[in-house]
Amino acid sequence: MTKITTLVNEIEQLTDINDHTGAVLKLAEHLQAIHYVRELLDIDSAHNAMGHMIPTLANRRTDIRNNLIEIIARQITSDENILIRSAF
Repeated sequence: MTKITTLVNEIEQLTDINDHTGAVLKLAEHLQAIHYVRELLDIDSAHNAMGHMIPTLANRRTDIRNNLIEIIARQITSDENILIRSAF
């Protein structure tokens, strides 16, 4: 199994249990995007403290996810990119 296949499987598993922040965090960790990792951990902490995900945090998480997908798209094949995108 390739690293990308493993990553896709992990993202899918997190998404399946509605851990959307965890799924984006997995991609950030894979890319070693430390600034995004920190921000996602902050988003997760705020989500847990409030007991729900507010739109502002969800929108920021989506922006981060899209930025990370752009970054990884430059490093993988187009087929792998489709797999990553579909995992979310």
